[in-house]
Amino acid sequence: PCGSVAYKLSLVAAGRASATWTLVPKSEWDIAAGVALLLAAGAEVRLPDGARPRFNQPVPRVTGLVASSRELYPAIERLLGLPERVD
Repeated sequence: PCGSVAYKLSLVAAGRASATWTLVPKSEWDIAAGVALLLAAGAEVRLPDGARPRFNQPVPRVTGLVASSRELYPAIERLLGLPERVD
């Protein structure tokens, strides 16, 4: 097993994993490429509060990240007890 969040995000983007999440803070540079791959693949990627990740923030950290296919994402939200998405 590999602990890299970037690797796990790339597996979801490539369709080799159904979902991945981390509920601990991550630096923007640890997730940026994976988020780009996920978005290009049409996957859903959100912060634990339901917001979409934004980059180049004054504090370059996110509170966590949840990623899956668009179809599976509502079930992952429920499983993790996350708030409904905010767009």
